[in-house]
Amino acid sequence: HTLSALGLRRLLATAARQKDSFSLRYTRLHGAVGDEAWRTGSAGSEYVVRGEGGATRCARLGLGGKESPCDAREEALIAPPSWPSSAFAFLLEPQPNPIVDGYTDEMHCVTWG
Repeated sequence: HTLSALGLRRLLATAARQKDSFSLRYTRLHGAVGDEAWRTGSAGSEYVVRGEGGATRCARLGLGGKESPCDAREEALIAPPSWPSSAFAFLLEPQPNPIVDGYTDEMHCVTWG
């Protein structure tokens, strides 16, 4: 699945607020936007975020799974959303998008109702 940056921030903020213990491994795709071929086949940088008791730690995964601390840019990308972003995240309810092997056509929009 892919998830927007806002959706990821909301997910992590919810887990921290609930003081959940978790470990989330993700790949941040290179570039900000792209088509379905980019989303399903793009390489990226791998990270792991761990939470315990409301605190979160972020690490970048290198060769052989070696961890190094996230840089300031990544920390900012996973920080809890600002008040306006939180409102948009609440209203828009960002949803994960499935990755289907071999499917490179435009993804259809999902609507409620």
